[in-house]
This record gives sequence, C-alpha cells and structure tokens, in this order.
Amino acid sequence: MILDDLKPFTLGYDPRLLVSATFVAVSIAIVLMQIFPQFRLLLKYGKTAQQKQVTPDTPLAKFVEKVLTLQVPKSWFAHYYVFYLILQWSQGAYIWLQNPTVSKYTVIWALLTLQATRRMIESYTLTKWSSKLKMHYTHYMAGLLYYLGVSTNCFLGLLEGGDPIEWSWKYHLLITIFIAFSVDQFKNHQHLASLVKYSVPTFNFFKLVACAHYFDEVIIYLVVIFISFVQEPYTIPDWNFIGTWVFVITNLSVSAHGTRLYYKEKFDNYDVKYAIIPYIL
Repeated sequence: MILDDLKPFTLGYDPRLLVSATFVAVSIAIVLMQIFPQFRLLLKYGKTAQQKQVTPDTPLAKFVEKVLTLQVPKSWFAHYYVFYLILQWSQGAYIWLQNPTVSKYTVIWALLTLQATRRMIESYTLTKWSSKLKMHYTHYMAGLLYYLGVSTNCFLGLLEGGDPIEWSWKYHLLITIFIAFSVDQFKNHQHLASLVKYSVPTFNFFKLVACAHYFDEVIIYLVVIFISFVQEPYTIPDWNFIGTWVFVITNLSVSAHGTRLYYKEKFDNYDVKYAIIPYIL
C-alpha cells in the first residue's frame, strides 16, 4: 500500500493521523493565544496590529513583545497561495500519470485547486499590499503549515482512491454552492481593494459581518466536508477535512473579531454586530 511506503518519512506514524494531530494542535494553540493576553499580540497582523494594546507588565509579556519584532511583510500572504497551488498541481501530475479512479477526492482536488488558483491570482493582481504592514513570522509559518496540511490531506485521499464517484444531485448542489461562495469571495476582495485605505466595507454581507470574505472561506471549506461525506466509505482524510474547517473557523474568527473591534474603535458610527457569521458570531 502506498500509504505504508510513506511511513519511513513520518517516523513510522500513519501520515493521515499526523495531519489530524497537526490541525488539532494548531487550532488549540490559536485558542490559547486568544485566551491569554500575553500571547494575543501574536495573532494580530496588518491594521489590527496597529490597535492600542494593554498588556500585563510581566516577564512573559515582555518576552512576547521582544518576539514580536520578528516580523515579515504582510504581502508575504501571497506566498501561501503560490505554495498551495504548487502542491495542488503536483497532485494533478499524479492524477494524470497514474490515472486513478475518479472519486469524491478527485472532485475535492479540483475544487481546492480552483480555490488556490483564484487566490494566487487575486494576491498578485487585486490585493493592494501596504509596504508598512507586517505580520509575525509565526503567523506566516502557521499559514504555510495549514496549506501543507490541507493539500497533503487531499493527496492522501487520492492515494486511498475510494469507490468510483456516483454522481447525484448532492454533488451538483455542493459544487454550485462552492462556486457561488468563491465568486462572492472574489467580489468581496474586489470591494476591499477598491476602498480608500482603512475605510469601512459596505458591500453585500459586509453589512452584516465585519469580514464577509472570511465568511465565504468558512462556507467554502464547510462544503468540502459535505462533499467528503456524500459517499461511503468514510476514511481518515474525510474526518481530517473537519479538522481543516475547525482551523479555518478558529483562525478567521479570531482575526474577524479583531477587525470588528478595529472598526468600532476607528469609526464612531460603525454598527455591524457580527464578526464573521451573520446572526451567530
């Protein structure tokens, strides 16, 4: 079995379980950083990093402040999608050469590759990166680790193969939802790029949540979960996609909360009640 051939590279552990452990560990780390004020600054980047901070006068807090000087340009976000796309198209070569059974994982690969391609193009043609904005290097590394995990999990699903796909209305509906929210996310990014620096976004779902583009991301990866469970058998990569979504909603909820607080602090008439999910969060 091909998966067994990978174990020498993962210290004998099942690579699928290592992906599971990575998503759980990083999600827990984000929650802990948000809970403890000494580490909260590590989660901020861009405009939210410029907010006034009140931190405890403790040795640990001072240590974190010094660590915060290790920053990279926010424009390095674009590296995520270059990396992601390279990983996805490498799997495309596997699909082309090995001609595996067309399964639900083939559909997931195609959708994730579409997402990676669009985000990379947006990052270099649409997003306006300020040379002054930074992010902490741990945030940068966590992003690379996340996309490595997502893409690796997709590839592990392809290696397992699964049963031939049985097309049904469920697949068509979920693919339609995925594309609809991808288009909406693109339009939201267009809107953000058109704004005067740090003005309030008002397009579409931005009237309900501070970060409508993050809401799109949450739905996009939720759809991936549903696709992975449309058809049996269910395998470890299917459950790992739940871990992917947990990371997405954990990480983006923290960022969206910070963005909403920034808008409320910066603009007196800002009255959007929710950070990322309409009427919920």
